[in-house]
Amino acid sequence: MTPPLIALGVATSLFVAVWLGMYVRRHLPEPHLSADTKDTVKIAMGLVATMSALLLGLLVSSTQDSYKTVQSQVVTLGAKISFMDRLLSLYGPEAAALQASVRQLTKATVQQMWNSKSEPSAINLEAGNGLYVALLELEPKNELQRNLKTQGIATFMEVGQLRTVMQVQSQKTMTWPLLIAVVFWLIVIFFSFSLFAPDNKTASFSLMVSALSVAVAIFLILELNQPFHGLIHISPALLEKAVPQS
Repeated sequence: MTPPLIALGVATSLFVAVWLGMYVRRHLPEPHLSADTKDTVKIAMGLVATMSALLLGLLVSSTQDSYKTVQSQVVTLGAKISFMDRLLSLYGPEAAALQASVRQLTKATVQQMWNSKSEPSAINLEAGNGLYVALLELEPKNELQRNLKTQGIATFMEVGQLRTVMQVQSQKTMTWPLLIAVVFWLIVIFFSFSLFAPDNKTASFSLMVSALSVAVAIFLILELNQPFHGLIHISPALLEKAVPQS
């Protein structure tokens, strides 16, 4: 399921919890709505609300940090690819074919990573291996070319390592048990809120808006958990602009 659908499901569940609380309130005997009962429920729900707030904040912070980390890695990858393209340009005509292959592989990497249905491509892996072998087989004719080859090999290794890390991080790693626990606690909280809320439209509207706000927070968590897809994603332009169009 996509993040919008999951967030919609969460919002619907909270709306149902609010409605159910209002319905139960109208049919409860008066002793169950006494001041002492309200105080007891408030204390119990205060504990649940605190745990929910802490866990929800932890999920938001964790996914945001992960998103920023991947974004930083994309910027670093683009910078290293751009640097390697410059090294191959300085090397001379002997590296022209290799330079064109690096640019083609960069485009293929962008298409793969920003495609939500793609899997790690064996073709890209073989192309990367072929580029590495071709880089090793370059025969420098002077000291400048030897230095450029050494730097090129080191940069290519760093690019390969970054690509591998990013491919792993592009897979969804949401801690679903934590998210399910938060949603369950929120349902309990909103049920208890509506159970003792005043029977008027202002209170009902406030609860609905709060439920919708929480669903938006869940949506943001899910969106940030998939940095290359969805409505909130890292721009592929960071890699597309790494090398000139050819």
